Amino acid sequence: MTIDKKYALDKAVVVLFNPALHMRAILRSAMTTLGFQHVLDYGELQQTRNAVIERGPDLVLLDLDADRAAVCRLVREVRNSNLCADPFVPIIAFTWNPDLAMVNTSMEAGVDDIIAMPISLKLIYDRIDILIRGRKDFVVTSSYVGPDRRACDRTAEDELGLGTIKVPNNLRFKATGDREAMASSDAVSEVKARIDHHRLNRYAQRIQWLIGEILKSKSEGSEIGKVTIQRHDEIGRLIEDMAFDLRTQGHVELLEITDSMTRLLDMVRANHRPQFYEFLRLHAMAIIATLLERDGAADMVKQALKETADYLDRVRAA
Repeated sequence: MTIDKKYALDKAVVVLFNPALHMRAILRSAMTTLGFQHVLDYGELQQTRNAVIERGPDLVLLDLDADRAAVCRLVREVRNSNLCADPFVPIIAFTWNPDLAMVNTSMEAGVDDIIAMPISLKLIYDRIDILIRGRKDFVVTSSYVGPDRRACDRTAEDELGLGTIKVPNNLRFKATGDREAMASSDAVSEVKARIDHHRLNRYAQRIQWLIGEILKSKSEGSEIGKVTIQRHDEIGRLIEDMAFDLRTQGHVELLEITDSMTRLLDMVRANHRPQFYEFLRLHAMAIIATLLERDGAADMVKQALKETADYLDRVRAA
């Protein structure tokens, strides 16, 4: 294969994990042939983890077959900004067993791409070319941060209007000199702030959806079963996560709302009155309105707290 010299791949740092020595050598040789000169390869995941932290790679290559769960944990750590300075580093995973469960688990962790073995030099180059030229924007949900997996005809389906997020891509910067793609500390911080903002909104949106599903079950006459209890538990976790993020991001004015939501959830678990669910939903709507700076947001917060307090006073007096 003739290597296209349009990219300065010699400037990029690659971290490669594969526990099989011969496969590690094959992949390292392939990357070198493509023009990468700084390929750090490891046979142990902890060594790989340390290298991601300390060396600040521009591209990470991970074998999924040795320990898929551990590899996916590593990817989620990176994507959730808990590990390295650049949580947006492109990540490619390799596997000899690309079954549906493997693909879904890996994609849900936040990898950019999965390559099924055996490989060819052209295949690797084409995938890297895509990451440099047309990497997907990131999307944020209540449980996911990573490349947008939605089909093209679904990308507009976002009732909050948050859309996708263009993230820094240091691989592109190193390969092409495009400074707008550089993962500088300022650029990373700015995008992380947007992701945090999206995540808070998604927490509240997810709570609204869960409440809708619970009320739908009640309207159909279903008894309070295991699924509803699981949904209560998820709402509780979302409220806790939302309160933590609100506090760390300085939205202390909304902590009264999350405290009220926690009390309401306790009441919901003890007494499944539809009104309690509606108040929970109103609280979530008030948080979204505040975060999105919608007109009347402050009034909505006051309304949620006052209507809840008034209703609880009536319940106690009855």
